[in-house]
Amino acid sequence: MRKSASNSAAVVASLAKGTAVTVYSEANGWAKVKANGKEGYVSTSFLAAKKAENSKQTNVTVKATTKYVDIDSGSLNLRKSASTNAAVVTSLAKGTAVTVYSEANGWAKVKANGKDGYVST
Repeated sequence: MRKSASNSAAVVASLAKGTAVTVYSEANGWAKVKANGKEGYVSTSFLAAKKAENSKQTNVTVKATTKYVDIDSGSLNLRKSASTNAAVVTSLAKGTAVTVYSEANGWAKVKANGKDGYVST
């Protein structure tokens, strides 16, 4: 686990395979996490959603926040991927509650009305 999202950043702690971490956000191949009482960054390539064989802990916990659609008019498109060219899954009205899992590059990975997708932040 590193102090910032860089391979050259100082090491905060070493995490054993199977260590449960709380993921606060993910961006550009790095996750901001908390593990064993310490916060830092790990490469997402080292994270798995399921318990690894031979590990003592269970799984990665994603900390999600609730936000609400805030638009002046019309609706907000929930898309399949983080692109204005991606297919629209559904449209969200102003005031719709969304569960935000992560935000990066002007897009948020969310769940709304039982559907997963991406919205412009």
